[in-house]
Amino acid sequence: MQSNIRSLRFPPLNFYSSIPSWTHYKTLEITPEASSNQIKEAYYKLSKLNHPDSSVKDEDKIKKFHAVTEAYRILGTPQLRRKYDMGNLGLETSLAEVHKVTHKFESQTFYKDRSALQRKFRNNPHIDDYVSKNRNSEFRYQQANIKNIQDRTDASKNYRQDVALGRIITKTMILSICLVLIVSQVLNFYIWFFVKELELYIKFVSIYLRIS
Repeated sequence: MQSNIRSLRFPPLNFYSSIPSWTHYKTLEITPEASSNQIKEAYYKLSKLNHPDSSVKDEDKIKKFHAVTEAYRILGTPQLRRKYDMGNLGLETSLAEVHKVTHKFESQTFYKDRSALQRKFRNNPHIDDYVSKNRNSEFRYQQANIKNIQDRTDASKNYRQDVALGRIITKTMILSICLVLIVSQVLNFYIWFFVKELELYIKFVSIYLRIS
């Protein structure tokens, strides 16, 4: 029983092999133990570095910018961050706490240059203003994307309706032409039959007149 409780509190070292290598923490280039200020600093640095205004033609940076914004939306909100950590592990423990035990070496290699970056951005008085402005900008960008998607959807719907209407009109015209041809053939037959009957009648009349 005790071993079962221990296994729930401390997952095996190979537990992380089932977790995707990409996380919001790696997107912001921070460890799961990062404080709120460190998360904000990382977002400030990376969003400014990859902002679309400074890299309009660089699709990779634009994608990175949106990934960074989404990561900060989750990790920058304490309630969402807790849910994110719990959801990643699927256990009643914090990703940050387990990370301290099993992945401490990663913070010493992948994040070895964070100290200099922290010193650079920690006392920047414009971080809060920048973060707020940038999140509003990202919200407007997403709203514009939603509108563009809606416009494309409406245009596609109108196009399909036009195509369907065009097909109906085309089929109607083809059926009308076929009907006209059929009626024409029937009329031609009746005219031909009438002419033949008339010729036969004239012959009978002429024969009768000669005999009489």
